[in-house]
Amino acid sequence: MPRLAKTQAEKQQESILRWLDIYTGERSRAGSDSETIARSLGFAYSTLYKRRKNPWDFTLAELQRMANVMNITISTLLGENKGEIAT
Repeated sequence: MPRLAKTQAEKQQESILRWLDIYTGERSRAGSDSETIARSLGFAYSTLYKRRKNPWDFTLAELQRMANVMNITISTLLGENKGEIAT
């Protein structure tokens, strides 16, 4: 029988990717290119691309750095604060 509910880890992965989408979208509209956006988050473009493909590979230090740049908490980045989850 298929699993009906997503695991907590899957929800966290989705939240990280949604926040990344929001951040990169805002920066793109402001005129930044992908390389500049990745650097602003503390990544080489290739590393950020790999992490987006497999969010399990993000380290705690990387999540903390991204949260700081986005001016949110790690809990918010992981989708654990109700009302602050990216939509």
